[in-house]
Amino acid sequence: MDYEYQNKEQFEKLYNEDNDPQESHLIVNAIKTPDGTILESNSRHDYKCHTDENGFEYCVDGGTAYLRRSMQNGAPRYEDYSVYDTDDFEVIRQRFSRGGRGINGDQPLTYVALADMNDGWLQATIEYVCGYKKIPLQMRLPTSDQYRPMFALYDREQQYRKEKSIQVD
Repeated sequence: MDYEYQNKEQFEKLYNEDNDPQESHLIVNAIKTPDGTILESNSRHDYKCHTDENGFEYCVDGGTAYLRRSMQNGAPRYEDYSVYDTDDFEVIRQRFSRGGRGINGDQPLTYVALADMNDGWLQATIEYVCGYKKIPLQMRLPTSDQYRPMFALYDREQQYRKEKSIQVD
């Protein structure tokens, strides 16, 4: 099958000389196909394809490591559904998700939006990602650079809930 790669806009957004790549981080790598299907790559080399109602195939790859989209030649354009950590936080809360297998780890993998993660899971995620418990925010550092943008989102969500008196059980 012939494919047309359509990632010039995303490439320019990340690597434009006027745009410091340290200023924003890709946190959701997704497209919306013409039939409304959201196609998301959750991790590096997570190559996903979908045959749209229009008969054309659309693909997305790269997780938060890189953007790669492809579609068959002649296919109608998709909508970029990617989210960056500098986007509006209300959008981030609804579109950024974390995968989980239940409290005991024995359930099927499901992805839950940041806004819908229960408070206990949110706290456990912060502790897991950082490798520390009950350490002031200024001293917390994630165990890996790849988690730094994500940690900030979890912490931001926790602060948002405190400010808005939101409790998720």
